[in-house]
Amino acid sequence: MDVSTELLRLKMLRILHRIYLRSDTRDCLNGRLYLHRAIEKFQEGGKILVVESGMDCDGVRYWGRTHECDANWRAFDKLWKRLAKWADGPFALQITHPRTVVEYGSRDLALEAFENGHPHSIH
Repeated sequence: MDVSTELLRLKMLRILHRIYLRSDTRDCLNGRLYLHRAIEKFQEGGKILVVESGMDCDGVRYWGRTHECDANWRAFDKLWKRLAKWADGPFALQITHPRTVVEYGSRDLALEAFENGHPHSIH
């Protein structure tokens, strides 16, 4: 992942935090504007690719799960709400070009902690 994509992902996480966890209207509107611009930037053929990463309730971290949706904020919101409804833990979404090849992966952090001799904490 190049530096500009990583910076955009971090900025998106901050904006999503503002949109969904704060009630300040100005921040919400700025977040919506940034989301709209990101969708415009990465859309191809009316579609965007949304890459999900996160951790479930059992301590398994995953990354690279992809969802293709229409290139508009309503479709993105619908996807976000569907994923949030069934989320077992924290997750993040990254918008990218549909042509992007994303590698899926996961790690069982609870099992790794047990094997490393600290079964009461996940690092």
